[in-house]
Amino acid sequence: MYNSDMYSQKARQDTLEKIVSICKSINYVEGVILVGSGGDQFPDKWADIDLSVVVYPASETKSVWDILNVKFRSSFKLITLGINQYGENDYISVLLLKNYLEVDVGVISLDNLEVKKDKWNILYEKQDKILKKMQQSSLKRRYIDPVQYVRHSVSNIGHHFRTFAVAINRNQPFRAIKELEDIRNLVVETWALQEGKVAKHFRDIDEADLGFRQKLASTYPISFELDDLTTAFTNTFILFFKLAEEIDLENQEITSIKEEMKRLLEAFGIRK
Repeated sequence: MYNSDMYSQKARQDTLEKIVSICKSINYVEGVILVGSGGDQFPDKWADIDLSVVVYPASETKSVWDILNVKFRSSFKLITLGINQYGENDYISVLLLKNYLEVDVGVISLDNLEVKKDKWNILYEKQDKILKKMQQSSLKRRYIDPVQYVRHSVSNIGHHFRTFAVAINRNQPFRAIKELEDIRNLVVETWALQEGKVAKHFRDIDEADLGFRQKLASTYPISFELDDLTTAFTNTFILFFKLAEEIDLENQEITSIKEEMKRLLEAFGIRK
């Protein structure tokens, strides 16, 4: 239940403004972008804050990140401050505040800046470099063709199916569950591409229609017993190929591979 000690809408806005103010005080910060759901407007009282702090020149990215982390520790009451490096001149700090608000602050060089989420809003920029870079990046944003994604997934699915079957025969339920998770992730990614939704962290899956959610729910085993794992796997198998065939209607190879996978599973004693 919602706790009155948790952050309010005002507290979140105050936190956002405070971080922008901190960023403005640091040399080489070119600007600050609000990304994710907050890039349009925060959807509800539970929403966190996702920011990108843009640095120019690139050689100063690490030093700006270090300064920000010092200022975060001295300026906020924190439960934890997680830090990580994604790549060259690409860092993140994850602030979990005492009021349980989470703030994810990416620190990235202007050279590396690109549109990764549909919603974004520039809160501050020294010049117009960020807007131009975001607009150019948006035009070049990589489009993932659902058909090509399905064909790639189907061509690689044999590994997951065989590994699951081996795990069942070795009585390795945890290994079997790992393969189930990998296949389920492919299912969710395929659904998201088909529907124009976001698959990452299963962000939009709760918006799926009831029928699909029920089928997805059936891919979760109700216990670690091998029979229950096999039942969940069977449901995952059916859902995976159903989506693949819906997206790539003319591809007879999908049906062929599905039949080959049935024979593979039967050879390992798993009847589909």
